[in-house]
Amino acid sequence: MFKSLRTRLLQFHEEVVESGFAKTLSKVFYTHRVATVVQMDLSDVGDLSLSDGTKKTSIVELQKVGLQKGELSFLTKSRFLKALTYLDKGYTGLVLVKNIHMIADLWFVSKRSVENVCVHPDLELLGVTLEDTDVYMFDMYLEPRERGRNASTEFMGSCLLELKQRGYKKAYGYYFNDNIPALWVHRLLNWKELYQVVMQRTIFGRKAVRRANIEPVK
Repeated sequence: MFKSLRTRLLQFHEEVVESGFAKTLSKVFYTHRVATVVQMDLSDVGDLSLSDGTKKTSIVELQKVGLQKGELSFLTKSRFLKALTYLDKGYTGLVLVKNIHMIADLWFVSKRSVENVCVHPDLELLGVTLEDTDVYMFDMYLEPRERGRNASTEFMGSCLLELKQRGYKKAYGYYFNDNIPALWVHRLLNWKELYQVVMQRTIFGRKAVRRANIEPVK
């Protein structure tokens, strides 16, 4: 519990420095925030045309031993702590490596990786049930200095291709409708929008207030 609290406080501080107090607070506590649940048929994922910058990087699966030994390092402290927590829970992380630094990470969970996949809180919250060949992707992060130039889209696209090569058939995820960059990353990659969930988050945690059909997101 102390480890989780430390990670959250550190992440809050980092986001305040980057985005300001008011904007960060609005991401932490909200009463009506709409999320769109999305699905990707991985058989539709093809090879990507990568930019010169992305060609100089590589995507690898994060290993706890290597992380603890410092073989690879996060540029952001909270991502390092969060990665340790995720690995302890059995989640799998794909990271984008530039030199020895991890400049982006994205996480997924499936029935292959966790015996009781329902332990991930997002699945029940979003109303998603995974089949044996399904995967749930979550918490993609790209270092601020690396953003732009289509980097987020290329990174997520490369992760989808990696999951396809591992034999997964469908991927699920979600984005908040007020997160315009995330919205466009998912649309550029042709994720199928399934439905929307209105969420609420207080000091007592998150909950789904109601579920709705897709409305045009402008």
